[in-house]
Amino acid sequence: MCWTTQAMTGWIIALLGLASTGCVRTSSVAYPKDWSPSAAVAKAECPQIAGRYVDAGEIAGGSDPVQFKTGSRYRYRAEWRSDTMLSHNIADGGSGDWVELRQPNQDALIMVSSDPTVEVRELHRSHGDFFCSVRGVERQLHAGLLSVGDNSDHTSAVLAGFNGMEMVYGAVLGSGGIRTLTRSFKPAADGSLVMTVTQSETGLMLLIPVHQRHATFVRWQRSDSEPSDAPSVASDATAVAPYGDIPAAHVGLFDSMNGFLHHVRVSNLDGNATNTNQTQDALPIALTPGRHWIGIDQIDHQMVPLRDFNTVVGFEMQADPGHRYRLDKRPPACVGPGDLDVALASSRVYRTRVTLLDEGPGVAPRHLNVDAQCVSGWTRVCSRSEVFSDESGKGLVCVALNGSEYGYYGSDAGPAPLR
Repeated sequence: MCWTTQAMTGWIIALLGLASTGCVRTSSVAYPKDWSPSAAVAKAECPQIAGRYVDAGEIAGGSDPVQFKTGSRYRYRAEWRSDTMLSHNIADGGSGDWVELRQPNQDALIMVSSDPTVEVRELHRSHGDFFCSVRGVERQLHAGLLSVGDNSDHTSAVLAGFNGMEMVYGAVLGSGGIRTLTRSFKPAADGSLVMTVTQSETGLMLLIPVHQRHATFVRWQRSDSEPSDAPSVASDATAVAPYGDIPAAHVGLFDSMNGFLHHVRVSNLDGNATNTNQTQDALPIALTPGRHWIGIDQIDHQMVPLRDFNTVVGFEMQADPGHRYRLDKRPPACVGPGDLDVALASSRVYRTRVTLLDEGPGVAPRHLNVDAQCVSGWTRVCSRSEVFSDESGKGLVCVALNGSEYGYYGSDAGPAPLR
């Protein structure tokens, strides 16, 4: 069955009518008296909200976080969940210490984060990413009451299919409807940025009409860090960065590789472990300009016998500011011949080579062949300066290449085998 726009609108109006006899809950927090008043906005114009703000905001007193959560087990789309990070609310981007908003014209809104690993987000009024009204710069999201996921602009095909099945099951159980999240941004007289957030739900839950609407305010203060004087959008195609002076232009970035059942990510940087336990795809790692030792971790799957094990790869590389690096392809497993369990219990460190893809601003990508070492057995990161006590009696040492300070603790097994 396909719903026409008129039929869907009629269904929603009918639900609104029934809501008066069902479950109705509304709450609205008053604008705080101790906050600077927000500026008036002409209906046809987008207010100027450009500037640099502290990313963590302040929610108005009296707000009840529970009212903006449907449940704790799942995250539902178009839920606000009392999220006061400006980067999440205005552009669904990663967070940092501060957020810089740029408005080169009435159609574009650009968000730059203090964290260089967070990509610049560019929104366009003409694309429907936001619109402007007397309430300010406004972002609005509609989703089914049972739709799970985050509030990003795009969802995966798998998640969209799951939400479609949930909608069908909900209809069978007499449950369904629409949740709408509206976030409006206006400047205040003192230079701070104020968001009015409204979350409403209209539909049926087990054939009982439901209507809820909750509203509150969030304020972001100006950051002590001054915004860059660089242009909002670079006019020269060979500029250091496509958006003028941004944090990523001053560091190198190493990207992870993530695919179905295969995740390759930086697990060690200059002898220090990075966060490899992220539930989402790993973010890039920021590299200060100069040479770095990089440790890569990946999960390998062996069908016969059925085993899952980790392969680690280590190498040194030169990082240049404004460049992005990643492995050109996923490295092969690094285990010796013979019984797999015996190989995985060993500490053999093999020599290999990896190819890196170097993507620099204004130049064609290039491939870099780098000497590396790999191991799929028992090992740990080590440094040449360590004092070792080899209790195993197997002559294990810190195996490092090309004079590098870091390597892996084990035995030097020569060239890596193919398996």
